[in-house]
Amino acid sequence: MIRGFFEYKVDPVQKAAYTRIIASIRELSQAAGLEAYSVCESVEQENLFVETFLVESMEEYRGIEANLSKNPEMAQLREQLAQVIVGGMSAKKMWFFSELQFS
Repeated sequence: MIRGFFEYKVDPVQKAAYTRIIASIRELSQAAGLEAYSVCESVEQENLFVETFLVESMEEYRGIEANLSKNPEMAQLREQLAQVIVGGMSAKKMWFFSELQFS
């Protein structure tokens, strides 16, 4: 399994709007196949958020992302998200990790 992380800061003035936007993004992402999708706010840095999810492989993620990119509703939500992230989408950090296998 691969765990994906998206990290970004949200403009504090836009936090209520962010909550509405990310709820819809979460719903569409889960429906598209991103497993265990969640959104967390840092307990130590207010307005720092992380989206996390699981996929079987990077190939699966790329396929899901390709399908989501074709969805007009998701495109609109991502435009709205860019408006509430400090620094816009270019400030969004993305990481993908695979779990260590212990014997």
